[in-house]
Amino acid sequence: MPFDHDLKKGKFYETEALKYFEYDEFKQSQGLFKAYDLDLTLNGVSTKIEVKADFTACRTGNIAIEFQCSSIESGILTTMADIWVHYVIH
Repeated sequence: MPFDHDLKKGKFYETEALKYFEYDEFKQSQGLFKAYDLDLTLNGVSTKIEVKADFTACRTGNIAIEFQCSSIESGILTTMADIWVHYVIH
């Protein structure tokens, strides 16, 4: 799938994740920023959130959590997020 299509889906689920947290303000990462997706601030304390949407897990019964891509650490091994949100899409 084209990157822009995946990015649009990802931004949708990042916005959905905001419903589950309390915050005074938030910043949503832009472009190819890989450290985290959301930075929520509540009472001056920042919490970084990584959001993943898995469209295959409901079919396979397994979730996929990336830790390496092309022999380079990525995903859960490199995120700077405090919290990982994983949606299984039916």
